Amino acid sequence: MSRIAFVTWNGGGNLAPALAIAQELHRRGHRAVFLGEDTQRPAVEAAGLAFTGYTQHPPPAGPPATAAERQRLLMSGTWLNMSLADDLVATLACEPADAVVIDCMLAGVLARSAEFGAPAAVLVPGLYHSVLPVRDAMLAAGIGLLAQAGLPAPDTAAMKWKTRTSCWSPACTSWTG
Repeated sequence: MSRIAFVTWNGGGNLAPALAIAQELHRRGHRAVFLGEDTQRPAVEAAGLAFTGYTQHPPPAGPPATAAERQRLLMSGTWLNMSLADDLVATLACEPADAVVIDCMLAGVLARSAEFGAPAAVLVPGLYHSVLPVRDAMLAAGIGLLAQAGLPAPDTAAMKWKTRTSCWSPACTSWTG
């Protein structure tokens, strides 16, 4: 059977859908593994799934002073952090995957999806059309922050995912889409 790697972050409501999909895949005989923030480890392991924590994720230096600071830290340290893909590449070098499922907000990981040696799918754990403006605003703001720091903008082609109809329900016999 297949090995599916899930790449996630601690965004509140995004882990439960990924876990449900992974548990269904496991029930069907596939191996699902997770790469994410260490705060997610207990939930993933309680679901009986393997978990690896990021090593390229900057630890918080304390609570952000303002909502704007929290947003900036999320963008630079998580959403646009292309170094998180280093952890995924290292994990896949030890144990290759047949597919990689990446949380839609991890644009930095998506930007490097050509390096994974496996097809990548984007998981949108919410209403697809409500996420698009957030994604586009995040990319624009993140690219602006990179420019202010004198850093080059990443290639956003892989970050601008498109929708496809897929079936993950127990009634489906395979992942379609």
